[in-house]
Amino acid sequence: MRDRYSKEISMLYIEKNNVIRKPISMLLKKVVKKLYLASNENDGFYLFLKYRPSLVLIDISTNEINYIAILKQIREIDSEVSIIIISAHNENKLILKCLEFNIHNYIKRPINKNFLLKSIENNAKMIYVNKINKYQQNEIINQKILLQNIIDSQKEMIIVTDFKEISFMNDSFLNFFKISNSEEFKKK
Repeated sequence: MRDRYSKEISMLYIEKNNVIRKPISMLLKKVVKKLYLASNENDGFYLFLKYRPSLVLIDISTNEINYIAILKQIREIDSEVSIIIISAHNENKLILKCLEFNIHNYIKRPINKNFLLKSIENNAKMIYVNKINKYQQNEIINQKILLQNIIDSQKEMIIVTDFKEISFMNDSFLNFFKISNSEEFKKK
């Protein structure tokens, strides 16, 4: 069950070197739902805009300035997408620069296949949990709207409280006290 979560995500893999990209992409195709491949940062950014993958895997090679630029562009569009960096560089300056863009993992070359797969699975799990959390938050908002509509449809004054804070009040209650919202009631 190692790749349970990763089978549900799409991934963009950006790697200039075809000798490296080919075997890694073959491995990645087995563990993710959909894989998009780019041989440079421009193609990678285009594919990111077109498909909006859940996870981006970037192999930083010689020209790290271009990769920092793509990290910045991606973050300007999507502050939540998971990003994993692979690099042979061990410079603290580069690592710190990547961290500014809220990357989720920094994998040092040579690539340890098990560590890469574990990083992908952990990120996929985080993506799944965040997706569920957003769904649940939206459901809570929808339930609150529904409850407010139900109590607003009643002619009697209704207030819902936990004795510490007012959760809901209907229009009849607001009209009786000649206020427009709960904040005004709290001030009185």
